[in-house]
Amino acid sequence: LFFSEKILKPIVNFQPMVIYGQPGINHALKELGFKTYEDYFDLSFDWEQDDVLRYRKLLASISDLVKQINAMSKEEKIEWRFKHTELLQHNYQVFIDEIQSTRVSKDVADRVFRLFYNN
Repeated sequence: LFFSEKILKPIVNFQPMVIYGQPGINHALKELGFKTYEDYFDLSFDWEQDDVLRYRKLLASISDLVKQINAMSKEEKIEWRFKHTELLQHNYQVFIDEIQSTRVSKDVADRVFRLFYNN
């Protein structure tokens, strides 16, 4: 599976996320120690092999959630976003631990963080 900065950016910014990528990519994150946002998103689309069908299932799984969020007040949206602060912090810590365990140079780590925080 291929992971990019598009996956890591929400992690370092403490944002819940769902990924449309290769089949099983959301579940592969679990194997790396991350936790997924199954209380936020229905991930049943993740194992679908057909790209078009997987995309349609993803859209179906999040469209009700988007309607719910759009109907919320600003305060309710903030509460929803941080509903699982411990999970958001866990994923951030897994990312930080991975950088430290792979002995990424400080220069490379600084570039990665600048990339995430400047976009």
